[in-house]
Amino acid sequence: SQTPDFVITKGINGSNTSWWVHHEGLTSGYQLELNNSSAQTNYSSVFNGTAPSSTVVTLGNGDPNRSGNTQLLYCFHSVDGYQKFGSYSGTGSSLEITVGFAPSWVMIKRYASSGDRWLIADKVRGGLTNNDSFVDASSNLSERDMNATNGVTFGTNSFTINTTDGALNNSAGSYIYWAIA
Repeated sequence: SQTPDFVITKGINGSNTSWWVHHEGLTSGYQLELNNSSAQTNYSSVFNGTAPSSTVVTLGNGDPNRSGNTQLLYCFHSVDGYQKFGSYSGTGSSLEITVGFAPSWVMIKRYASSGDRWLIADKVRGGLTNNDSFVDASSNLSERDMNATNGVTFGTNSFTINTTDGALNNSAGSYIYWAIA
């Protein structure tokens, strides 16, 4: 009943290896790959250049919608008090992102440049304050600190990026996030 803010799609048979992503915070008409650290790209082949609606996600003729492929689609939207999708511009200094609830998990991706990963932090593994423990959704590497000294602090209605690491808060960076209570 609501337009998805975040869509993940993949062809589950054939030679498709990419997990394609639409996020409401990306530049209009662009997509990312969940299993890749590349920058956003034009999505005419994956999402047919069409943003999702409350009833339809349109796929193009390219990967993952090749003839004969079965499609997997995960569609999510923000829910007050539970999860929020959004974007922010990096500041190069401490930056608080208000989500309206106490987040327990956050995934962040710098989307306008390549090389930046899908970093996940949660308050269970790394604690509430200056959490430096990250998992990278775009790789099979183990948990690590990504050299993000004082990384993320989880608050009662926000999360704060305490680092200037380019993957999380570069002053010239544009970022998307998914926060869950």
